[in-house]
This record gives sequence, C-alpha cells and structure tokens, in this order.
Amino acid sequence: MAQAPSGPNVGLTWYSSFSGGIMAPLIGYRSDMEKWHSGAAELTNFFVHVQGGISNRPGTQYIGTSKANSSGPPPKLIAFIYNNSQSYVLEFGDHYLRFISNGAYLANADGSPYELATPYSIADAFWLRHAQSADVMTLTHSSYPAMNLSRRGEVDWTLDVISYSSGIDAPSSLAASAVEGNAANTGTTPGVSKVTYEYAVTSVSNEKNTESNATLAPSQTEMTTQTQTITDPLTGKTSTVTSQVPVEVGRFVTNYNIGYYTNYGNYNTLSWPAVSGADYYNVYRRFAGQWGLIGNTTSLSFDDVNYAPDTENGPPAHRNPFDGNNNPVSVTYFQQRRVFAGSLAYPQTVWMSRSANYTNFDIHTPVVSDDAITATIASQQVNTIKHLVPMADLLAFTGTGIWKISGGQTGTPITPSNFTAIPQMFVGSSDVQPLPINTDVLFIENKGSHIRDLQYDWYAQIYQGNDLSVLADHLFYGYTISDWSFAQFPFNLIWAVRSDGAMLSMTYLKEQNVMAWHQHKTEGGAFQSVAVVPEENGYGAIEDTPYVVVKRTIAGRQSYTIERIQSRQLGAENDDITRSWFVDCGLRYEGKPTSTVSGLGHLAGASVSACIDGRGFTGLMVGNDGTLALPRSGSVVTVGLPIHARAVTLPLDLGNPPQFARRKRISKVYASLYNTSSLSVSTNEGQTFHDLDNQGAAAGPSAPNPYQKKDTGPTLISGLTMRITTPNWTQKGRFILQTDQPLPATITSISVDVELGN
Repeated sequence: MAQAPSGPNVGLTWYSSFSGGIMAPLIGYRSDMEKWHSGAAELTNFFVHVQGGISNRPGTQYIGTSKANSSGPPPKLIAFIYNNSQSYVLEFGDHYLRFISNGAYLANADGSPYELATPYSIADAFWLRHAQSADVMTLTHSSYPAMNLSRRGEVDWTLDVISYSSGIDAPSSLAASAVEGNAANTGTTPGVSKVTYEYAVTSVSNEKNTESNATLAPSQTEMTTQTQTITDPLTGKTSTVTSQVPVEVGRFVTNYNIGYYTNYGNYNTLSWPAVSGADYYNVYRRFAGQWGLIGNTTSLSFDDVNYAPDTENGPPAHRNPFDGNNNPVSVTYFQQRRVFAGSLAYPQTVWMSRSANYTNFDIHTPVVSDDAITATIASQQVNTIKHLVPMADLLAFTGTGIWKISGGQTGTPITPSNFTAIPQMFVGSSDVQPLPINTDVLFIENKGSHIRDLQYDWYAQIYQGNDLSVLADHLFYGYTISDWSFAQFPFNLIWAVRSDGAMLSMTYLKEQNVMAWHQHKTEGGAFQSVAVVPEENGYGAIEDTPYVVVKRTIAGRQSYTIERIQSRQLGAENDDITRSWFVDCGLRYEGKPTSTVSGLGHLAGASVSACIDGRGFTGLMVGNDGTLALPRSGSVVTVGLPIHARAVTLPLDLGNPPQFARRKRISKVYASLYNTSSLSVSTNEGQTFHDLDNQGAAAGPSAPNPYQKKDTGPTLISGLTMRITTPNWTQKGRFILQTDQPLPATITSISVDVELGN
C-alpha cells in the first residue's frame, strides 16, 4: 500500500496487489512486513491471480450422487492420468470403484455406472497410497496386499494383487547326461575318476530385461518309484517291492572328470524344453559350493566341455519380500525401479525392484548392480515411511523427518552396494501424499495442519524449506488438511480440503514469490475430497480441472455429491457472459428459448441462482419435481446453489510511522476491473454497498445489476471505474468487496480517496 500526497489530511491510497493473500489476525497491523502491503483480511470464494488481482471462483457442475452412504465416511477421489487427453477420476467407496471422465461417470451398455469391486473398506480409502506408470496404477495400504489397477479399455479395468516374479518362466525341466568318450577305458589312470556335476538353466528375455529363476532349486529333489526284488534265503522264494524314494534329478550328472575332455573326449550334455518369450538361455554349473555361468545359447541344448564357471555371475534367486502379510505402505517409481517402503513389521525398510522389471525382486549371488535392493534406514526413532517422492533423489517421508535416498551422489544410480540414506529435515509428514510442484515438494506436517515446501539447496547440499502457512495460520490452527491437489493451469492453485469442510486454496508460483492463501465455502455443503485431472475446457484449451466430493444437505436430504469445478473461461474469446458458471452443484440448459428447466432433482426444494443468457437472478426455488420456473425465458440457462464471494482489505496504513489510531473517511473508490459483471463495495464495514460503476444507487436485495443495461443486455466491464461512497468515519478505513450474483467479477487493483482525522 502507498500514499500519494495531496494536502495534509487527504490523499489517494491504493492497493496495487492482493498477491499476499489472506493475512492472519495476529499480523493484522504489521505494516512493517513486506507481504502485509499486498494482503487481505478475508478472501472467501475469491482467489488470487499470480499477477496480483482477485476473481470470484467459478462454480461446480453436478456430476452425480455418490453410492457412498451419507451417514458414513466419504468416498476418496484419486486422479488417474495417462496423458492430457486421457484422464479419469477414481471414486473409491466401500468395496467399490467408479470412474469419471470429462464430466460424467463411465457407464455400462445399460447406462448404469461402470464399477469394479475392491477389497478396500471406505474407512481405509483415504489411507491408500498410489503411484502410476502409463496404464497401471499401484495401490498400497498396510492392511492389504499391493495391487495393480490396470486400464485395458474405456470400460475394461482390472484390479489384481501383484504377482512378484521375473516375468518369464524357467525351463520346466532339465536333462543332463554324460558322454564318457575314452575315459572309461583308462582303467586306473591317476586323476581320471568319477565326478558328480550340478547344473542350472535360466531363460532370458531381452524385451523384458529379465532372467528367470533357475530350472531347479539347488536342493530340489523329486520322488521316484523304485522296484526291488528280494529273495528269501531260507525258502528261496522271491518277491517284488516298490517304494517312493527321493532322488536328485535333472541338474545332476556323474561322469569322468571332464577336465580331461581334451585327452579323452568326455563331456556333459544338457537339454531342456523351450520357453515362450525366451531369447536365449544361461547355463550355470556349481563349483566349490558356488554357482557360476559357463555359457549361454539360443538352442535347447548345451555341451559342457569343461567351461570355467564364472562365479561372479550366478543365477538369480526368487524372492518375495511381501510374503506373510508384510504389506508395504508407500510406493513410487525411481530410476527405472518400482519402490515400496514401510510395513507394519519393517516400518523403515525400502524395497526396490530389479532395474526395469517392476515385479522382480530377485537377487543374484553374488549381487549385481541391477539386482533388487532391500535396505533399512537407521535412525534414532522407528517411524513408518509414509511417502516416497522421486525428485533428483528419492525422498522418504516419515512421521518425524525426511530422508534423502541416493547412490551416494545426486543422480548416481542406486545399486545394492551404494544405497545411502541421509536425514534432511526433522519435520514429519502427515498421511496425505505430498505434492511435487516443479522443482519443489509441498507436504503437510505430521500434525496434519501446516504446509511446508521442500527444495534442494545447492549451497548447503541439503533439502530444506519453509512453512507456507505462517502468514495465514488462523486458517489452519485447530484443523487438519485431509486431502489436496494441484491445478497448475491456468491459475496455479493448490486446493486443500480442511477437516471442517472448508476448501482452502493457495496461489503458488514460487519464481514470482506468489504464495497467497484464500478459502472457499459452498452453500449447504462441506468439501470432503479433491482430485485434479487435465481436461479440455470446451473451447479448445486443456485445463487442470478439480473434481470434489461434497457432503450436501439440501431441503433436509443428505448425500455425497461428485462435482467438477468449472472453467472460468467465458467462451472461445473469453468475452461471452452467457458462459458464466458461478453457481455450485449446478447444471446447464442449452437449446431453444425456454421458461422452465427440469432435471434438477438433486436441487429439489432448494433456493438457487440462475444465469439466464448472461443475466443473473437469485432467490429462485426449485420445485419438488426438480423443475424451475424461470423469471424470463432463455436459451443458455445455468442453475445451481448461490455463491457468496467476499473480500476484505487490511486496515489502511497512511504514513510512516503508521497512522492506525487515527480515524479515516473514504469518499471515492477507483477500481480497475476485468471482465466484470457484478461487484459491490462498502467503505463503512458493510452497512451499505455500492455497485462499482459510474452511476447507480446503493445495492440492495432487489437492486438491479447496473452492468445489465436494459437497452443493451448484459455486458462485461473492463477498465477503471469510480464510485462515490457513503463517507463515514471508521477506525480501520478498510473496504469490503462482494458479489452474490452468478456472474464474473475480477478486480486487478483498487484506489481510494481518504481523509485522515485528528
């Protein structure tokens, strides 16, 4: 805020920006703070643009009523994003999953919502963690095995428990036979004696970058039928006895020492059946108690003519680290590995799949660089790893701190031999998944309230950040944040659901130092969940579109509704007021002019607002049959619950030192508007409101909208306007901006003529 001198007691004072957002009452008079001069005392259903202006938020479209019981916990929304043109919102309810895309439920052929059964109770839905790779989303929860949700078609989805395997079968059997050559004719030649050899064969797929387990485990035996003839020495009678006895099969063969192959031509021949998808086969021989690679082949047989085993390269051993209900809590993808972390039994353990093989947790003996990794973070306290976030390093969030997991140096691939975990910040995280935004990660502190950012400090060589809630801590104190999501385009807004049902949002553009909080409320409703997906806005542009779950009470009926926050773009050229959508839980009619709209059963008995061909009307009643009689006919009619948008400035600071103790009187208001059709201002703490135009009486319940001239129809105002106000003396000298109309309002800056008292 600044002052232009024009005499000892009268000056022109202006707000150049609202980019500071809401300021807490504790700093209501802290004009010594830089951010204070661009702050506001209240922004309800207004949001801050990164350029500093404010607009009333767009309304929501009614998508449908959730299947979830309104007396129980709400459903959870999760975004499933394949790309900008293929995205879905997942509705997780009580043992069911529904899908929403482009403003509608996916439907079966009979029109009913397409649905999958799930093992998840609705009480556990908000505890799900998720990570997506193309058409597959991995879901984790400590009470359930990790599962893959896979999209095979628009209405063809599967939810399966993950099978941990190499991805290719081993040969089903292995036959080994000895070719003795001339070694049997050597008699008692020293050094030429019988030796038992042990082999293993694996299948290898180049496409899947994987190797199967060995054909037979090293200690495996099979049962075989043995027949024996027994002669009684007294009677001379014989009898035949059969029995099942264990024998080593397949991988074992006895031959003269094949080290003499050159002298006597003795060797071992191995053969096995083909494996689908195998590009070649690796052959191993045990030597001195350890397996070693002796060769590979594309054929189905191999002759071992005394190849030296490479014991630095052994076959993989199968491993499933999640047997016995050892279910992981968190999941992500990092450096071509799928990473799990945290379980009830091993809360600080990290499991990383083999490189480029997300279901394979096998290891070799000795280990190789692309083997699966199991590592436990050593810390003073034992706290479950709640979240994994891939950045330049892998960040692990626990209830008491944040750890950097790397290969020793940022960007170095992690291997079984260089896994490193270093603490970064001893501030814990809540159970709500962090938000990666550009080069930062935003997370909610362990107590569930304050929000912090996290970024890498190249000077300090550590990840660190700041509390983003300090200037508006009254929005968080006594509450928790239960869900959130980020809509980058077009307004850089973080949407955060508060425990009391309010929706907080923050304009976040760090490179411009814009971190501004505002809050949003909805008539007769409480926000429960939010998810953001990219969707086409109807005018050719892709926008990040928030979907919300709202617990609504309408005419005594309670339900969970699924709604979509609409685009604020007013037509293709952003100048068509008939495209205004500033009502909640609304629907739109487009067609021939009509004086009645129907299909509003979800709003039956409610008082609603309507935008009819760009004109705003409030206080309309929807009939019990879901029909609404319009006050005038229209061809584009948007009907829904009213939105009351209100902005209150901070007290005027008119000097240095501050002059807060002196009374002020505002006589004129100059407002810079953009695409505005309804906005009023009060300079006397809300006693009277004046429409922000150059003429017209004080606004009241029945006052016409001054922007809607009877001759020209509804219009949008852009530019500087002036209003003479009721010049009352007040202590704070602040002013209130508000609109109740279902029409757009944007103010980019505001100035006032103010008189300073003694």
